[in-house]
Amino acid sequence: MLIERALNPWPSSQIATATAAATTNAKAGFQKTSDAIREAAQAERARQGMGCTLDVVLLRGNGALLAHVGDSRVYLLRGTALQQLTDDHTVGEMLREAGVITAEQLARHPQRGVLTRAMGVF
Repeated sequence: MLIERALNPWPSSQIATATAAATTNAKAGFQKTSDAIREAAQAERARQGMGCTLDVVLLRGNGALLAHVGDSRVYLLRGTALQQLTDDHTVGEMLREAGVITAEQLARHPQRGVLTRAMGVF
């Protein structure tokens, strides 16, 4: 659960302070949310193992700061070009990144959707 990237960062005089504050706030918010989900899951037997994915984008001027966990995705649309900004936190994606399987094999892999990171679980 970490800030993955800054896009078109703010002016250099502001970026260090803004990034540090946004990172601290995002991490605290992610942790608080994850703790609440974990507590809810522990409170009821039917909810055991419950978790969720989360993506947050902080926009400021021409810049964006992105936080991501799970297999929800964030995309950037510029004109007609769509660019995926996040990588899935799944077993299948780990295997693809490690070169064990190809992107084509990932589409059919039985563990393509098994999460390695989720709010409230990991």
